[in-house]
Amino acid sequence: MMKTYSIETDIIITSHSFGLLRKTIIENMGIERAKKILMEFGKELGKSRALELLKSGLTKKELENSIPYEHVKLGHLSAITWEGAIDFDEEGTVKIDDLKGVWHDSFEMHIHKAFIGEASECSCYTLSGFASGILSTIFKEEIIVLERTCVSKGDNNCTFQVKKKTEWVLEGFEFSEQTILNEIEDTYDKLLENNNLLHKMTHYHSKLTECVAQQNDIQRVLQTANSILDIPIFVTDRSGRLTLHEGLSESIRIRIQSYPINMKQLTKTRIFKIENFYLLTSPIYIDNQLVGACSFLYLNNKIDPNDYLFLERLATVSSLCFLNEKIKFETTERLKISFLDRLINRQFKDNRELLNQAKYIKPQLANDYITLALKNNLITEEPIDIYNQVLQLARLLQLYHLDGFAAQKADHIIVFIHSINDYSLFKRKMHSIIDEFSNRYKNNSFSIGMSNMFTELENFHESLIQAEQAMNTPRNKRLVEYAELGLLGAFLQNMEREQIIDIAQKELKELLHDNPKSKELLYTLITYLKNAGKLEKTTQDLSLSLGGVQYRLRKIEEVIGKNLKDAETTSYLFLILESLFVIGEINSIKQQY
Repeated sequence: MMKTYSIETDIIITSHSFGLLRKTIIENMGIERAKKILMEFGKELGKSRALELLKSGLTKKELENSIPYEHVKLGHLSAITWEGAIDFDEEGTVKIDDLKGVWHDSFEMHIHKAFIGEASECSCYTLSGFASGILSTIFKEEIIVLERTCVSKGDNNCTFQVKKKTEWVLEGFEFSEQTILNEIEDTYDKLLENNNLLHKMTHYHSKLTECVAQQNDIQRVLQTANSILDIPIFVTDRSGRLTLHEGLSESIRIRIQSYPINMKQLTKTRIFKIENFYLLTSPIYIDNQLVGACSFLYLNNKIDPNDYLFLERLATVSSLCFLNEKIKFETTERLKISFLDRLINRQFKDNRELLNQAKYIKPQLANDYITLALKNNLITEEPIDIYNQVLQLARLLQLYHLDGFAAQKADHIIVFIHSINDYSLFKRKMHSIIDEFSNRYKNNSFSIGMSNMFTELENFHESLIQAEQAMNTPRNKRLVEYAELGLLGAFLQNMEREQIIDIAQKELKELLHDNPKSKELLYTLITYLKNAGKLEKTTQDLSLSLGGVQYRLRKIEEVIGKNLKDAETTSYLFLILESLFVIGEINSIKQQY
């Protein structure tokens, strides 16, 4: 039977050989890792020496007294001096009383200077480890000896200080117990994690690029991203309102809609908190203009730090999709604008050509129809971008699922709606569109007229006149329906424009002249008739005294040669004035009116 003998031997190594080994470790592993290895090496030597001392039969006091001299015995130092003490208190707890000292003529200092050169930090790593190991083993508590100054870095002496590990930690020192093997394993795990992230990112990028190449819409892009990331996603418009989503439950969608994102705060990717949800949100830009935002939703604050990479890529792809959609939309709208322009200007030879051209409009035209006219009453020297307003109206029609299109006519906009199946629903949607459109142009004031509903395209021009007349009718409301004109509408249908102007000039005479005095009197007459001849209300509206109003009314009676106290006369004059408003002859004072 084979026998195995275990013999413990001491290996003697010269300081020159140790210096070479030390230099090789530092050069190949870096100063931080070398420091850790050398301190651990010294610590193991210290533990081994402490175990030998514990077996020697020395008393406790003799052990404590012999510890400092072990360095000298082993040739680490030529001498050691110290002050302070280390001992056990009455409860048996280790007590260190400001223990510090000087290592004289440290072998490790000389080796470092000889093989490495001048150090940037204390370099007696093995000595620190040895002292820590021997003290920790004998006193059975984690004690660490740190070198505070070192001759190798230009100090006068190699000094040390002794404290419990817990005390060093309280002072802010960190002691990593991670081994090189652990570090390699951690590095491997990080590399593997980064490799998996890169693979996922590449796959994600490829799929989103494929969506763009195939000209898929933004909803398809969101579906693709959600299937890869398994994160709820939604998109908001420039006002912060949720427009598209993927992976959101209906209840969460409703709650999110109640808290529009503050787009003014969104200049880069940010985290928002809504109730108990967290949003990682990135802006979407087209031509350096903020058009919306893309968000990931989390049910807690555990947001993966890499998610912003996926979100910002999604925002970029979304901007491309929006740009494609914008180009498609504007191309389609130009076709619709062209059709409506020809319809407004009677450029179709006959009804057959009109219907043939209408086949290219998607969705195809179908009755019932309604025409609206919209005018901006803002008086400004700055040009108004009516074309942009036309596109905004067209987008709102699309948003509210109304089939129709818009075009510019002179200084106002014509909106033609088709395929109206539910008139009440149409009116509700139209009021919402008008509200939203007005909110986008808060500094503007709009007058909107709506025609009666009609079923044949041949009646378009009649509906166009109705919409424009309703638009010009002075009422204390934004949207005026032609049906509200009542008798006035019937009166205008049977009168030519020139006839109305001729009658007005005969009846109102100099009040229609284009000078400040005539306009002042005309405005006074309009206000007086609007208030049904009530002087008190008229004085309030005009901010004049009673005498001032009466004076103007007398001047008006002199100019037109009529008695304004006669009810029949005032009714007739009011009809004429409203007719002038409707045909757009006295728009210059409409805002005042």
